[in-house]
Amino acid sequence: MQKNHHHKFHLYALWVWLFTSLFYGFQFFLRSSPNALAPQLMEEFRIDAQTLGIFSSVYYWTYASLQIPIGMFLDLFGPKKVLRVGMLTCITGAFLFGFSQNFSMAIIARSLIGAGAAVSFVGSIRMNTLWFKPTYLAFIVGLLSAIGKIGGACANFGLPLMVQWMNSSSHNETYVWKKIILFLSCIGLILAALVWGIGKNGPKDVFVPAISQWNWKKIRAEFLCVAKRRSIWILGAYGYALYLTLSVFSDTFSIGFIERWLGIPVKQASKLSALVAVGSSCGAPLLSFLSDFFKKRVFFLKLSATCVLGLSSLIFFGPCVSFWIAAFYLFAFGFFSGGQILVFVTGSESGPSRLAGLSVGMINAILMLSGALHNPIVGYCIQLSWDGQYQENHPLYTLYNYQMGCLAIYVFFVIAFILSFCLKESHPSRTHSKNTYEVPLS
Repeated sequence: MQKNHHHKFHLYALWVWLFTSLFYGFQFFLRSSPNALAPQLMEEFRIDAQTLGIFSSVYYWTYASLQIPIGMFLDLFGPKKVLRVGMLTCITGAFLFGFSQNFSMAIIARSLIGAGAAVSFVGSIRMNTLWFKPTYLAFIVGLLSAIGKIGGACANFGLPLMVQWMNSSSHNETYVWKKIILFLSCIGLILAALVWGIGKNGPKDVFVPAISQWNWKKIRAEFLCVAKRRSIWILGAYGYALYLTLSVFSDTFSIGFIERWLGIPVKQASKLSALVAVGSSCGAPLLSFLSDFFKKRVFFLKLSATCVLGLSSLIFFGPCVSFWIAAFYLFAFGFFSGGQILVFVTGSESGPSRLAGLSVGMINAILMLSGALHNPIVGYCIQLSWDGQYQENHPLYTLYNYQMGCLAIYVFFVIAFILSFCLKESHPSRTHSKNTYEVPLS
């Protein structure tokens, strides 16, 4: 892995960080679109909740499957080239989605969006390692994660408002969702152009490949070294479970659930739905900071799992509450789910430092499978309990239907709670390990 740790801080680095972070936040709009546009998509393509879950999961399949290869490409070609290709792929998928004439075309577009977005997180971090000193990097990663989740919150809140506004001002409501996607595609194209012009491989724009040649035996040996570590799989499963709050609940089913839970219109439900991502964007950096301050990783992983389990019980299966109590529940639910960011730190600290990037890449791949595997499962559970009623050409689901879907999420929160007691403390000051912390890179 290339190290540029001795260069001075550049103000230009803030622009690099800003525009790469904004693109990471932007792709959450495309990722969350099935949640905000669910009625329109189900009516347009004549699909039900199960098929909508499958459609949403396509993004995560391509995203998760490309994490480790993209990490290798970043070390071989440098972040500038890989980010450019990834951003153009994402924007191409967005335009294709906006012009989709059938469900098959939409599936292909969704997969391209996921493939391009797969570069946004690790590519942004990799580029920032060439601009910022190690003392800034942990904070930079926390802010990057927060911006992404704020993007998801803005999508859940803003997209339904855009639908309502465009429906009221348009005589043809059929293609409103397509206009919204094409509008977002144009914004993404502008961001891609800015990153294309500003993004450089460090102050001198020179990248020295960390991988000089493709030695498949060495790659296989190091991959197996990480894959055989028990802690990687525990951390991956834990992260998988807590990330369901965003990848499945917040991104796909939260607005519909909250509408039925509280009996409120979609506009208010979208506001509450956004609080899950807002809470996570606050919890991720703050819980990371506290784990450093108190020099404890496992304690905050246990705390996060416990609180998420308790809050999900109140949200999924508890009685109807007031708007403001629900807002508190959902914000706190997102806040403590942000504790999953600690799996990356713990994974990099609990093994050989030379393999920290591969360790984090593998954990991230497992974590992102949550959306790929669980969206169809939750959609199937909703569909299985459905009584067959329709409203305005799309299925009419009840609170009970959504609760049956959320049960598939809740089971994994129980698993995360159990797994949190199987982890060993990894903070360097407590383990006296010689491994130094490395920012999550693939």
